[in-house]
Amino acid sequence: MCSSRNSGIFLSKGEYVTLLDADDEFIYEWALNFISILKEWPQKANVCFTPCINIFGSLTVSRPGYAGWLTQEDMVHENLCGEYNPIFRGDYIRRSGYTDLGIRKSCGLLSYLRMVREAPFWISDKVMRRYHDAVEQSVTRNWTRPDKAAEACTCFSRVLAEHGDFIYNVAPEKHLQLRQKILIYKMLSRQGRDFAEWWRTRSWNKYWCATLALLLLGPTGSAKLLGLAKGIKLLRRYG
Repeated sequence: MCSSRNSGIFLSKGEYVTLLDADDEFIYEWALNFISILKEWPQKANVCFTPCINIFGSLTVSRPGYAGWLTQEDMVHENLCGEYNPIFRGDYIRRSGYTDLGIRKSCGLLSYLRMVREAPFWISDKVMRRYHDAVEQSVTRNWTRPDKAAEACTCFSRVLAEHGDFIYNVAPEKHLQLRQKILIYKMLSRQGRDFAEWWRTRSWNKYWCATLALLLLGPTGSAKLLGLAKGIKLLRRYG
C-alpha cells in the first residue's frame, strides 16, 4: 500500500495531496468541505486529518466534532484515534512520503508518528471521505487472519524499534501495551506464544491479564474472541 501511495505522491504536482484507497469514496460535498478546510488549516501544520463516515453515515473517530491540534503526545496516548482522511501540503509529502515496509497494509502509525514528531497535525471536523470497511479489499477486514496479523506484528515491531524510547518517555504504559500487542499479533500469525516476553511486560493490570488470556487461548480461540469483542464494541472499531 505504501509503495502505491508513494508512487502517486512523488508524481503529484499539486499544492495539496490527499488519498483515496480501494475501500474509500469521496462524499458528494467533498470539494466544498475541502475549501472550508483550507481556510481553517494553520500554516505551520504539514498534515490535516479529516474524519470519515462509514456506509451508515456514522463518524469513524473517537471525538466527533473535534477541530484542533493533534500532538505527538496525543498520538502516543491515543487521545484522538479513529479512521481519518489525511491531506498533506504537497511539497512536504513529496519530500517525506510514507515509510514503506514492503507489506500490504500501510503501517500508518509508523509514518504518522514520524510526521507528527516533526510538527503537530491539524484535525478538521469537515468530512471528505466515506469508508467502506466491510468490503473484501478493506485492510481492516479479517484483521486476525494469520497473514494480516503477521503484517501488524511487523508494523508494531518497527514502531517500537524506531520510536520506542520516545513512546516510553511520553507514556511508559503505552510502551508496555505496544509490546503486548506484538505478542498477540505474533501468536495470531502462528509465530508462537512467547510467555517469557509476556512476563517481562508485567504490569499487573487488565491489559497484561488480557494478553495472558489470549496467549492461553491460542490463535483460533483468540481470533474468535477478539472478533466478538470488536462486534460488541469492547474493542474500538477504528484506529
